[in-house]
Amino acid sequence: MKRSLLLSSFFLLASCGQHKQEERSQHRLAINIGGEPQSLYPAEAGHVVETNIARMLFDGLSRVGPTGKAELALAESFEMDGSQTIYRFRLRPALWSDGEPVRAEDFVRSWKEALLPNANSTLASLLYVLRGAEKIKKGELVAEELGARALDETTLELMLERPITDFLERLAQPVFFASCHRMQGEFPVVNGPFRPTAWERGSTLYLARNQHYWDADSVKLEKVELCVVEANTELMLFERGELDWVGSPLSSISVDALRHLLQKGHLERFPFLGTSFLRSNTSRFPISCREARLALSLALDREELVQMVAEGMLEPTCSLAPLALRQGKEPFPLIGDAHEGKRLWSQLALPEGVELKMIYRMGGRGHRIAQAVQERWRQVLGIMVQLQPLESGCYFQALRAGDFDFAFCDWIADVAEEENFLELFSTREHSGNHTGWENREYRELMELLQKEQPPEVRARYLLRCEEILAEEMPVLPLFEYVQLFMRSKDLSGVVMTPLGGFDLKWAEKR
Repeated sequence: MKRSLLLSSFFLLASCGQHKQEERSQHRLAINIGGEPQSLYPAEAGHVVETNIARMLFDGLSRVGPTGKAELALAESFEMDGSQTIYRFRLRPALWSDGEPVRAEDFVRSWKEALLPNANSTLASLLYVLRGAEKIKKGELVAEELGARALDETTLELMLERPITDFLERLAQPVFFASCHRMQGEFPVVNGPFRPTAWERGSTLYLARNQHYWDADSVKLEKVELCVVEANTELMLFERGELDWVGSPLSSISVDALRHLLQKGHLERFPFLGTSFLRSNTSRFPISCREARLALSLALDREELVQMVAEGMLEPTCSLAPLALRQGKEPFPLIGDAHEGKRLWSQLALPEGVELKMIYRMGGRGHRIAQAVQERWRQVLGIMVQLQPLESGCYFQALRAGDFDFAFCDWIADVAEEENFLELFSTREHSGNHTGWENREYRELMELLQKEQPPEVRARYLLRCEEILAEEMPVLPLFEYVQLFMRSKDLSGVVMTPLGGFDLKWAEKR
């Protein structure tokens, strides 16, 4: 096994470092993405790596620009009615990478496909701002009733369920991008700054500047290499000049490397609206017992966990949503009481030899975090936890199948709203739930939050939803993220956002 890993690392080194001097003169950029994407289609992007690859390959009606604000992209202009619920967008002349024009109908078709009840679209709930979208996803309406239509080839009309103040920012999310079923070789036709040219599975996805992109003059990089590199290898590649960016938001720097980099002061930081947590499978005994979930949460020492896995560079939390989104509320108290957790667990009178199964994605900090939780629960509660690292595809398959007791997960905000985190557990069927948990009061509150509410009422509903999650514990929050990364000194123009956005459209190397 060790020999296999060494060979794998050798080929990755060769792949990401070949023709280094020649490639540098051609504006080559190499980045570690940590794990292989499961899809290149924007509607199927569910993880931060996939959503950012979608931004490299596709463009939307709007795009977050260098100022950090959403700017018009494929939309040249728009009009809004007095109710702020009807928008008309005029598309600018733009082409797909095969030379065909981008049409208004491409957007409508893409959204309807993402809203099909059986569609693999984790972030489809972002489309629910469109009239009828949620009911279409639930199978209660047909796709033709979606509040979006192409008036002609370049005019798009959108009808919203309610006024949305940050609508342009939402349209910059990949699930709102148009995609195309036509292929160029093995890859889908794209309309963004770059196009895929080759894919060495398990190693490197190669991109090249898209000459057909409507704003191609703004794209300075000629080639981008997205490398799948283990955490303990990326720092060596970076120091050799064969990677230009390591760390957030596309990969995690190893704890051992963090110590070294902290001492040398080489790390850069950027805000990150994301949390890490354990999903509970509430359909499996004993996790189906609320008292068991509470005992397991009490047994954790989150401050110690953060110190072990990230040198204290992350913020321990017992709240699902980051503090920055909680509208000035006080942080949830860090519950950690080993004695009380042990007492609650013993009251369950479970048979000897209870063993739990925890799954997590290979790469990043997942293994170290899982090991820390495993050891803590063994020490405090005397239970055994089987750890199962999985490749991304197998991990999400296990999530959907419910083949776990706990799953180490994270969620990065799609929009800068607390509701974006809480809505994941609005219903058992929500594509982001995967816990089997549902609560009637919680569901009804989330339904009310979908409607226009006075700010003070909205805040009260959100607080009650937080309280229900804390009482029921379908998820065990662990910590909030901070983006930690290093980049080449000659690299500039990368646009980052607190939502995990990473845009290379304006990037250049000098």
